[in-house]
Amino acid sequence: MKNAKLPFIKPSISSSTCHHNSLIQSQNLIFQPNEGYQTGQTSSSLSSALQHYINSEAPFYGQKIHTHIVKTGFRPNINISIKLLILHLKCGCLKHGRQVFDELSLRTLSAYNYMIAGYLKQGLVEKSINLVRRLVNDGERPDGYTLSMILKASTGGSDVILPRNLEGTLRGSL
Repeated sequence: MKNAKLPFIKPSISSSTCHHNSLIQSQNLIFQPNEGYQTGQTSSSLSSALQHYINSEAPFYGQKIHTHIVKTGFRPNINISIKLLILHLKCGCLKHGRQVFDELSLRTLSAYNYMIAGYLKQGLVEKSINLVRRLVNDGERPDGYTLSMILKASTGGSDVILPRNLEGTLRGSL
């Protein structure tokens, strides 16, 4: 049996592509007008689909969901907006991530942290520092994760000089 040949099976569609297509089709059903879907059901389905793409090897497919959201005029809740932010950042699309961030009705500390991390991942230290300034000016208190990102960026060989008010705030958070 060691030398027995296995039958050749030509795959027509990969399972990930098939799963992707079924997710997109299910999202298209959700957005059809007058189908009796409630906002809670739509939000739950969107949240699940977005989380799938965030965790997947090909998160860029999830960006089609965002395009569909925009085209249909659906107003995502904060949970879905944060997932869209994470999705765009995972795809390396800072422009779209920043657009989602700027349109958030409520900018949470986690939203700030995702955006700051996205900038740092792309080497945009000054933009991340500016966002930390905005976080502090908006009355948010940086947490340990924020502090570790900024400290790492400021000691990473770049000439980052923290303004006194930001430095004091960061020290007060320790």
